[in-house]
Amino acid sequence: MILHISKHIFSIGDKYDILDDQGNLVYKVIGQAFTIGHKLELHDAHGNELAKVNQRLFTFAPTYEIEANGKTVATVCKEPFTLTQPRYAVDGPETRYEMVGDWINWEFTITADGVPVAQVNKQFAVLADKYNLLVMDGADVSAIVCLVIIMDEVVHRAHRSTC
Repeated sequence: MILHISKHIFSIGDKYDILDDQGNLVYKVIGQAFTIGHKLELHDAHGNELAKVNQRLFTFAPTYEIEANGKTVATVCKEPFTLTQPRYAVDGPETRYEMVGDWINWEFTITADGVPVAQVNKQFAVLADKYNLLVMDGADVSAIVCLVIIMDEVVHRAHRSTC
């Protein structure tokens, strides 16, 4: 499955649209404005909430929790001291994901228990963050979308705040 993720440029709170190859809305991510730490919600095309992403505060490295049905299903932590290949460890009760990026943070590979399940490529865009996401058959698409959004929040936040 191929998805296209784009961040809204001018919005209060973070907002992302996730479209399929035909341009149909598949998911929408809505961030809460004026909160301490990032708080995001993943919705399907019909507006049903699928997951919440909450930033943990006061941690050594950027850390987020993904919740579904009121339960924490994964904890995402950017591994510190990885200058040339950013890495994110994702621990959950059923699957351990890992995201590994290139040195410019434009391409990431996501693995589940060591098996590649998705490839993320950042598109060149002047005023926005846009990604192409290739998800392998059988992978948990909503979980992978949450991982890409967390990566964008962590990696590209510093760049956006200086523009």
